[in-house]
Formats: sequence, structure tokens, C-alpha cells
Amino acid sequence: MVAQVGAWAVSCAALIAGSAFGAQADPAAPAVALFVDLDAARLPGNIAGGQKQVDLKGLPVLIAAGPTTNVGVAGNYRLELDPHLSIDSHGSIGRMRVDSLAGLARPGMERGNGRASLHYSRDWLDLAVTPGATAEGPGRGMALAYSLDNRATIRGPFGWELATGSHFAQRSAPMSDGTSGAERSADLGITHRAAAGSSFGVGYSYGWSSPESAAVSFAQEIAVSADLAFMADVSCRAEYRQGLAAGTPQNLALGMDWDLAARGFGATDLTADLALRRNDPAADPGALNGTAKLSLAMKF
Repeated sequence: MVAQVGAWAVSCAALIAGSAFGAQADPAAPAVALFVDLDAARLPGNIAGGQKQVDLKGLPVLIAAGPTTNVGVAGNYRLELDPHLSIDSHGSIGRMRVDSLAGLARPGMERGNGRASLHYSRDWLDLAVTPGATAEGPGRGMALAYSLDNRATIRGPFGWELATGSHFAQRSAPMSDGTSGAERSADLGITHRAAAGSSFGVGYSYGWSSPESAAVSFAQEIAVSADLAFMADVSCRAEYRQGLAAGTPQNLALGMDWDLAARGFGATDLTADLALRRNDPAADPGALNGTAKLSLAMKF
């Protein structure tokens, strides 16, 4: 049993003050930010080169090296139409290059995306409609993608919430986040939020895809999740997902967020994520793999 672990990722954002067109900046994000992302790519176990196996208390861990660099600029704006209706917009443009900043990089690609979310909120109801568009190139030629996301949340008494959502995307060519063609998905979830800030939930989702080069596929999944707020600046989360069809993999995601501002580090967040995936035991009894990510985000 070998766990494949991408060793590290570091994110750094530098804030530039200001807002455009008189719109109000989203308080949850800087109005405009430069970003530099360094990420170690996870490689399949059967690819030789750039890998090292270490022993972690008896568990063989395969560390795969293949860093990429993503540099660009992102912007966020909020337009308040009335106390219950707002439009949140986000846009970014960047360039990704393979291998590290110091090494010899192979040809990269540019990627730009934008989305605008129309959000209606009351004490017991949240509705959101979010269209978006993405352009990517020229590594594989110019490719365009369009998406539409809808979400509705109903808040009940005693901390209970019922949420449902849908997603549609269409890509004109293969892109970094998926193949060409259409895909649809929908989900339904029930969540209980405790007074201390923790939450527990169960959910059901299905996905449908129609790639241009393959047959139509359909999948269903159930999920159980927990978000535990141990302290005001530290939270931990866990989610388990299981497909309903025979032979589908099991997925477990664990994460921790630590707001270091209270420790005297300014606007700094430390995030750690671990994702484990177990394939069909009947087809491959030892098929357990995963990825790990450590992210440090700083705003100046």
C-alpha cells in the first residue's frame, strides 16, 4: 500500500488597495490582489523520475516532485443593490509555467476567468445564481468554457439548514480542469450548525457528463461531513464520500485552518489538507493513494 503525497504548496497574495467603478469591495476578499502560487504536482506511481519513497512509521510514502508556478492578478467587487440583493463579481488572469521559478520551464499557458453572482438573502433564505466564463491558451490552442451555478439555502429552527444546488459547464476543448464537452451535477444536503460554530451534515449528489470523445457517464454519491471549531482561530474539517455504484472509490478529506492574525502575524492564514482515496478493493486490494497540501497565505 503506497500513499502518493504531493509534499507542499505555498500561496502568497499581496494586497493593492482600491476599488473600480465605485463598486464596494467584497469584505471577504481584497479588491485587487497579485498572486504567486507554487505547487508540487502529484504524479502517478508508475511514472519514474522526480520521486522519492520514505518510511513514515511503517507506512511507505511516495513523494512526487513536479512543481508548477502560477502568477497573475485577481479582483473582487461587490455592488449592493438593496439590503437584501447584491452582485459579487470575481475575475483573474494569470500564467502557469511548469517546473520551478529557478529551473528551466517548459512552455506554459495563460488562463483568465470571470464570474458574477446575483445573491438574494433574507433571515431564513439565501438564493444565488452565478454565470461564469473561462479562456485558456495558447499551450493547446485557445479554449473557452462557460458555466452556470445555482444554489438555494433554507434556514430552519434550532440550527438546521437545507441546501440544494446545480452546476452546468460546457468546454469547447480540453482544459486544465476537464475534458471538452458538457457536464451537469446537482446536490442536496442537510446541515446542523451548533452555537459554538461547529457543524455536521449529510448530503447526496449526482453528476452527468458527455465528453466529446467518450460515452455519456452518470454517477451518484453520498457524503458525511463535519466542521469543528475548537477555538476562535482554529477549525478542523472532515468529509467522507462514497459512490453508490459498485466498484466506485471511497474518498476521505481532512483539513485544518489556522488564522494567525491573533498570534501577531498580521493577515496570515495557515491551511493544511489531506485527501485519501481508496479504489475498488476487488479490482486492486492495495489501491490507497492520496495528496497532502500545506498553504500559507499572507496579505499585505
